Amino acid sequence: MTAQPLLDVSDLTVEFTTRRGIVKAVQHVNISVGKGETVGIVGESGSGKSPCAKIVLGLLSPDQGEVRLLGRPWSTVSEAGRRPLRRKLQYIPQDALSSFDPRYRVQDIIAENLAGLPERKQQRERIVSLLELVGLSAEYLERRPRSLSGGQRQRVFVAQGLVQHADVLLLDEPLAGLDLASQQQIRAVIAEERDLGRTVVTSTHDLSEAARADHLVLLAGRLVAAGTPDEVLTADHLAAAYRGAVLLLADGALMVDDGAHHHPEAGPHDEADHGRHEHRADEQRRRPAG
Repeated sequence: MTAQPLLDVSDLTVEFTTRRGIVKAVQHVNISVGKGETVGIVGESGSGKSPCAKIVLGLLSPDQGEVRLLGRPWSTVSEAGRRPLRRKLQYIPQDALSSFDPRYRVQDIIAENLAGLPERKQQRERIVSLLELVGLSAEYLERRPRSLSGGQRQRVFVAQGLVQHADVLLLDEPLAGLDLASQQQIRAVIAEERDLGRTVVTSTHDLSEAARADHLVLLAGRLVAAGTPDEVLTADHLAAAYRGAVLLLADGALMVDDGAHHHPEAGPHDEADHGRHEHRADEQRRRPAG
Protein backbone atom coordinates (compact mmCIF):
# COMPACT_ATOMS: atom_id res chain seq x y z
CA MET A 1 0.00 0.00 0.00
CA THR A 2 2.85 2.35 0.79
CA ALA A 3 6.64 2.20 0.90
CA GLN A 4 6.78 3.46 4.49
CA PRO A 5 3.73 2.17 6.39
CA LEU A 6 2.80 3.60 9.76
CA LEU A 7 1.50 0.17 10.79
CA ASP A 8 3.04 -2.95 9.27
CA VAL A 9 1.81 -6.45 10.16
CA SER A 10 3.96 -9.15 8.60
CA ASP A 11 3.24 -12.91 8.34
CA LEU A 12 1.16 -12.94 11.55
CA THR A 13 0.32 -16.37 12.98
CA VAL A 14 -1.42 -17.06 16.30
CA GLU A 15 -2.20 -20.44 17.87
CA PHE A 16 -4.44 -21.32 20.83
CA THR A 17 -4.54 -24.58 22.76
CA THR A 18 -8.09 -25.90 23.20
CA ARG A 19 -9.68 -29.18 24.25
CA ARG A 20 -9.65 -30.16 20.58
CA GLY A 21 -5.95 -29.47 20.32
CA ILE A 22 -4.04 -26.58 18.80
CA VAL A 23 -6.18 -24.12 16.85
CA LYS A 24 -4.58 -21.67 14.44
CA ALA A 25 -6.67 -18.56 14.96
CA VAL A 26 -4.62 -16.51 12.51
CA GLN A 27 -2.32 -17.74 9.76
CA HIS A 28 0.10 -15.68 7.67
CA VAL A 29 -1.79 -12.39 7.79
CA ASN A 30 -0.20 -9.26 6.32
CA ILE A 31 -1.54 -5.72 6.79
CA SER A 32 0.28 -2.56 5.73
CA VAL A 33 -1.22 0.87 6.34
CA GLY A 34 0.20 4.26 5.34
CA LYS A 35 -0.36 7.76 6.67
CA GLY A 36 -3.90 9.00 6.10
CA GLU A 37 -5.12 5.64 4.83
CA THR A 38 -8.15 3.71 6.02
CA VAL A 39 -8.23 -0.08 6.22
CA GLY A 40 -11.17 -2.32 7.04
CA ILE A 41 -10.60 -5.76 8.56
CA VAL A 42 -13.61 -7.99 7.89
CA GLY A 43 -14.62 -11.58 8.50
CA GLU A 44 -17.14 -13.65 10.39
CA SER A 45 -16.91 -14.68 14.04
CA GLY A 46 -13.75 -16.69 14.66
CA SER A 47 -12.03 -15.31 11.56
CA GLY A 48 -9.13 -13.84 13.53
CA LYS A 49 -10.10 -10.17 13.77
CA SER A 50 -9.85 -10.01 17.57
CA PRO A 51 -6.45 -11.79 17.88
CA CYS A 52 -5.08 -9.48 15.20
CA ALA A 53 -6.34 -6.43 17.11
CA LYS A 54 -4.86 -7.69 20.39
CA ILE A 55 -1.47 -8.23 18.77
CA VAL A 56 -1.52 -4.76 17.21
CA LEU A 57 -2.36 -3.34 20.65
CA GLY A 58 0.48 -5.25 22.26
CA LEU A 59 -1.87 -7.35 24.40
CA LEU A 60 -1.01 -10.67 22.74
CA SER A 61 2.25 -11.99 21.31
CA PRO A 62 2.21 -13.68 17.90
CA ASP A 63 3.59 -17.19 17.51
CA GLN A 64 5.07 -16.08 14.21
CA GLY A 65 5.48 -12.78 12.40
CA GLU A 66 5.98 -9.21 13.54
CA VAL A 67 4.19 -5.88 13.98
CA ARG A 68 6.05 -2.61 13.42
CA LEU A 69 4.64 0.79 14.41
CA LEU A 70 5.98 3.97 12.79
CA GLY A 71 8.83 1.89 11.37
CA ARG A 72 9.96 0.64 14.80
CA PRO A 73 9.63 -2.83 16.39
CA TRP A 74 6.39 -3.21 18.34
CA SER A 75 5.32 -6.83 18.90
CA THR A 76 8.86 -8.07 19.54
CA VAL A 77 9.71 -5.67 22.38
CA SER A 78 8.61 -5.46 26.02
CA GLU A 79 5.92 -3.09 27.24
CA ALA A 80 8.68 -0.85 28.55
CA GLY A 81 10.07 -0.74 25.03
CA ARG A 82 6.64 0.07 23.60
CA ARG A 83 5.91 2.84 26.08
CA PRO A 84 7.49 5.69 24.05
CA LEU A 85 5.16 4.82 21.14
CA ARG A 86 2.08 3.87 23.15
CA ARG A 87 0.38 7.27 22.71
CA LYS A 88 0.85 7.00 18.94
CA LEU A 89 -1.70 4.16 18.84
CA GLN A 90 -5.24 4.62 20.15
CA TYR A 91 -7.86 1.90 20.50
CA ILE A 92 -11.58 2.70 20.38
CA PRO A 93 -13.42 -0.46 21.52
CA GLN A 94 -16.92 -1.66 20.86
CA ASP A 95 -19.38 -0.64 23.55
CA ALA A 96 -19.13 -2.64 26.76
CA LEU A 97 -19.99 -1.42 30.23
CA SER A 98 -17.01 -3.30 31.63
CA SER A 99 -14.69 -0.97 29.71
CA PHE A 100 -15.71 1.98 31.88
CA ASP A 101 -15.15 2.44 35.60
CA PRO A 102 -18.77 2.72 36.86
CA ARG A 103 -17.65 5.28 39.45
CA TYR A 104 -16.39 7.68 36.78
CA ARG A 105 -18.43 10.42 35.20
CA VAL A 106 -18.16 11.09 31.47
CA GLN A 107 -15.78 13.98 32.09
CA ASP A 108 -13.55 11.72 34.23
CA ILE A 109 -13.46 9.04 31.51
CA ILE A 110 -12.34 11.47 28.81
CA ALA A 111 -9.96 13.32 31.15
CA GLU A 112 -8.00 10.07 31.65
CA ASN A 113 -6.42 10.63 28.22
CA LEU A 114 -5.80 14.35 28.67
CA ALA A 115 -2.28 15.61 29.19
CA GLY A 116 -0.72 19.06 29.15
CA LEU A 117 -3.88 20.85 30.31
CA PRO A 118 -3.35 21.26 34.06
CA GLU A 119 -6.05 23.89 34.56
CA ARG A 120 -9.52 22.52 35.23
CA LYS A 121 -11.16 25.14 33.01
CA GLN A 122 -8.96 24.18 30.05
CA GLN A 123 -9.70 20.50 30.59
CA ARG A 124 -13.42 21.10 30.75
CA GLU A 125 -13.40 23.16 27.56
CA ARG A 126 -11.44 20.45 25.73
CA ILE A 127 -13.78 17.71 26.98
CA VAL A 128 -16.88 19.67 25.97
CA SER A 129 -15.46 20.29 22.49
CA LEU A 130 -14.82 16.54 22.06
CA LEU A 131 -18.33 15.65 23.23
CA GLU A 132 -19.84 18.15 20.82
CA LEU A 133 -17.72 16.68 18.03
CA VAL A 134 -19.46 13.32 18.51
CA GLY A 135 -22.91 14.81 19.02
CA LEU A 136 -23.15 14.99 22.82
CA SER A 137 -23.63 18.18 24.82
CA ALA A 138 -22.07 19.45 28.05
CA GLU A 139 -25.11 18.06 29.85
CA TYR A 140 -23.45 14.62 29.69
CA LEU A 141 -20.36 15.65 31.69
CA GLU A 142 -21.83 14.50 35.01
CA ARG A 143 -23.46 11.33 33.68
CA ARG A 144 -22.15 7.87 34.55
CA PRO A 145 -21.88 4.92 32.13
CA ARG A 146 -24.92 3.01 33.38
CA SER A 147 -27.14 6.05 32.75
CA LEU A 148 -26.14 6.15 29.06
CA SER A 149 -27.54 4.21 26.15
CA GLY A 150 -25.27 1.91 24.18
CA GLY A 151 -25.00 4.47 21.38
CA GLN A 152 -24.14 7.26 23.84
CA ARG A 153 -21.43 5.14 25.45
CA GLN A 154 -20.02 4.43 22.00
CA ARG A 155 -19.79 8.14 21.29
CA VAL A 156 -17.99 8.69 24.61
CA PHE A 157 -15.52 5.98 23.51
CA VAL A 158 -14.88 7.85 20.27
CA ALA A 159 -14.45 11.19 22.08
CA GLN A 160 -11.99 9.60 24.50
CA GLY A 161 -10.06 8.05 21.60
CA LEU A 162 -9.63 11.41 19.86
CA VAL A 163 -8.00 13.13 22.85
CA GLN A 164 -4.40 12.18 22.10
CA HIS A 165 -4.27 12.91 18.35
CA ALA A 166 -2.72 9.45 17.86
CA ASP A 167 -1.09 8.60 14.52
CA VAL A 168 -3.00 5.30 14.28
CA LEU A 169 -6.62 4.77 15.34
CA LEU A 170 -7.83 1.18 15.78
CA LEU A 171 -11.61 0.98 15.96
CA ASP A 172 -13.78 -2.02 16.80
CA GLU A 173 -17.30 -1.66 15.36
CA PRO A 174 -17.32 2.14 15.88
CA LEU A 175 -20.92 2.52 14.65
CA ALA A 176 -22.43 -0.25 16.78
CA GLY A 177 -25.60 0.84 18.55
CA LEU A 178 -25.86 4.19 16.77
CA ASP A 179 -28.87 5.50 14.86
CA LEU A 180 -28.41 6.63 11.27
CA ALA A 181 -27.87 10.31 12.14
CA SER A 182 -25.23 9.42 14.74
CA GLN A 183 -23.53 7.04 12.30
CA GLN A 184 -23.18 9.85 9.78
CA GLN A 185 -21.74 12.11 12.47
CA ILE A 186 -19.13 9.55 13.56
CA ARG A 187 -18.25 8.82 9.93
CA ALA A 188 -17.61 12.55 9.44
CA VAL A 189 -15.38 12.64 12.54
CA ILE A 190 -13.37 9.63 11.33
CA ALA A 191 -13.07 11.16 7.85
CA GLU A 192 -11.78 14.39 9.38
CA GLU A 193 -9.17 12.47 11.37
CA ARG A 194 -8.10 10.71 8.19
CA ASP A 195 -7.83 14.04 6.36
CA LEU A 196 -5.58 15.28 9.18
CA GLY A 197 -3.21 12.42 8.36
CA ARG A 198 -4.39 9.87 10.92
CA THR A 199 -4.27 6.23 9.89
CA VAL A 200 -7.57 4.47 10.60
CA VAL A 201 -7.95 0.70 10.97
CA THR A 202 -11.51 -0.56 11.51
CA SER A 203 -12.54 -4.08 12.48
CA THR A 204 -16.12 -4.71 11.43
CA HIS A 205 -18.61 -7.34 10.29
CA ASP A 206 -20.54 -4.78 8.21
CA LEU A 207 -19.48 -5.22 4.59
CA SER A 208 -21.21 -2.07 3.35
CA GLU A 209 -19.40 -0.03 6.01
CA ALA A 210 -16.09 -1.75 5.30
CA ALA A 211 -16.44 -0.85 1.62
CA ARG A 212 -15.90 2.82 2.53
CA ALA A 213 -12.26 2.11 3.41
CA ASP A 214 -9.37 2.64 1.02
CA HIS A 215 -8.22 -0.96 1.50
CA LEU A 216 -9.77 -4.15 2.87
CA VAL A 217 -8.37 -7.26 4.52
CA LEU A 218 -10.70 -10.29 4.47
CA LEU A 219 -9.94 -12.96 7.06
CA ALA A 220 -11.07 -16.54 7.67
CA GLY A 221 -8.38 -17.60 10.13
CA ARG A 222 -6.06 -16.85 7.24
CA LEU A 223 -5.77 -14.05 4.72
CA VAL A 224 -8.43 -14.65 2.06
CA ALA A 225 -7.95 -11.43 0.13
CA ALA A 226 -6.47 -7.96 0.46
CA GLY A 227 -6.80 -4.93 -1.78
CA THR A 228 -9.38 -2.33 -2.73
CA PRO A 229 -13.08 -2.96 -1.94
CA ASP A 230 -13.67 -3.77 -5.63
CA GLU A 231 -10.93 -6.41 -5.51
CA VAL A 232 -11.89 -7.98 -2.17
CA LEU A 233 -15.69 -7.94 -2.01
CA THR A 234 -16.36 -10.49 -4.71
CA ALA A 235 -18.70 -13.46 -4.49
CA ASP A 236 -15.78 -15.92 -4.71
CA HIS A 237 -13.83 -14.28 -1.87
CA LEU A 238 -16.90 -14.01 0.38
CA ALA A 239 -17.80 -17.64 -0.29
CA ALA A 240 -14.28 -18.61 0.83
CA ALA A 241 -14.47 -16.46 3.98
CA TYR A 242 -18.05 -17.05 5.17
CA ARG A 243 -19.84 -20.30 5.90
CA GLY A 244 -23.25 -18.85 5.04
CA ALA A 245 -24.82 -18.44 1.63
CA VAL A 246 -23.58 -15.64 -0.62
CA LEU A 247 -26.56 -13.95 -2.26
CA LEU A 248 -26.49 -11.56 -5.20
CA LEU A 249 -29.75 -9.64 -4.91
CA ALA A 250 -31.70 -8.08 -7.73
CA ASP A 251 -30.95 -4.54 -6.54
CA GLY A 252 -27.18 -5.11 -6.79
CA ALA A 253 -26.60 -5.91 -3.13
CA LEU A 254 -24.10 -8.62 -2.23
CA MET A 255 -25.21 -10.29 1.00
CA VAL A 256 -23.85 -13.02 3.25
CA ASP A 257 -26.34 -14.76 5.52
CA ASP A 258 -24.28 -16.45 8.26
CA GLY A 259 -26.72 -16.08 11.13
CA ALA A 260 -27.27 -19.80 11.53
CA HIS A 261 -23.63 -20.81 11.26
CA HIS A 262 -20.65 -20.80 13.56
CA HIS A 263 -17.05 -20.82 12.47
CA PRO A 264 -15.27 -23.95 13.79
CA GLU A 265 -12.70 -21.76 15.53
CA ALA A 266 -15.17 -19.37 17.15
CA GLY A 267 -14.65 -18.99 20.84
CA PRO A 268 -13.67 -16.57 23.58
CA HIS A 269 -10.89 -15.10 21.43
CA ASP A 270 -13.25 -13.48 18.92
CA GLU A 271 -16.43 -11.42 18.97
CA ALA A 272 -19.89 -12.77 18.24
CA ASP A 273 -20.66 -10.88 15.08
CA HIS A 274 -23.19 -13.21 13.47
CA GLY A 275 -25.91 -11.69 11.36
CA ARG A 276 -26.62 -10.49 7.89
CA HIS A 277 -23.73 -8.72 6.20
CA GLU A 278 -24.44 -6.63 3.16
CA HIS A 279 -22.39 -4.81 0.57
CA ARG A 280 -23.87 -2.69 -2.17
CA ALA A 281 -21.80 -2.22 -5.29
CA ASP A 282 -22.82 1.42 -5.61
CA GLU A 283 -21.37 2.13 -2.12
CA GLN A 284 -17.91 0.75 -2.82
CA ARG A 285 -16.46 4.09 -3.88
CA ARG A 286 -18.60 6.29 -1.62
CA ARG A 287 -16.54 8.23 0.90
CA PRO A 288 -17.70 9.12 4.41
CA ALA A 289 -19.48 12.45 4.69
CA GLY A 290 -17.34 15.42 5.75
